[in-house]
Amino acid sequence: MANIGLSQPYYAKLTGTTYSGLKKLGKATTVNVTTEGKEPTKLYADNGVAESMAIFGGGTVTIGIDELSLAVAADILGLTAPGQTGGITFTGDAVAPYVGLGFIIKKVKDGVVKWRVVTLYKVQFMMPDFSVNTQGESIEFQTPELEAQILMDASASPKWATWADYETEAAALTALQANLGS
Repeated sequence: MANIGLSQPYYAKLTGTTYSGLKKLGKATTVNVTTEGKEPTKLYADNGVAESMAIFGGGTVTIGIDELSLAVAADILGLTAPGQTGGITFTGDAVAPYVGLGFIIKKVKDGVVKWRVVTLYKVQFMMPDFSVNTQGESIEFQTPELEAQILMDASASPKWATWADYETEAAALTALQANLGS
């Protein structure tokens, strides 16, 4: 199946194995997931490979969204929520909370559209870098990207992600929200 779209990035705070406060991150523009530990470790015996094992060694997710609101930035980065002035202050002692993160990939094969729910069970966002250009003769849309470390969750059978396909976007959204505790 070919990927043809991306939507519905949601997150929920993670405490132990429980999610709370499901919220929309923004409107998705891009996502890139990279993992570590893909190369297997091999045991050679009798002049050949006797055993091979690759384990998940962490990863990174970079997600682009249309707008990073002050309230969402405060929530995912462990900052003080916007006050009366509507601003947030970045401090050196802020600790970003662990969150679950999910999104929907729109796919097509042989003219049939499906929606894949991707759930990352434990991520921790990092302070964002940003770059902005001045407006010239034509408008150039500039959107933020957020980066987070992907970790194993603390469940009895630790996991870091799941993928599941659905026939409708509504069913996919319901599943995504259920995966993150709603």
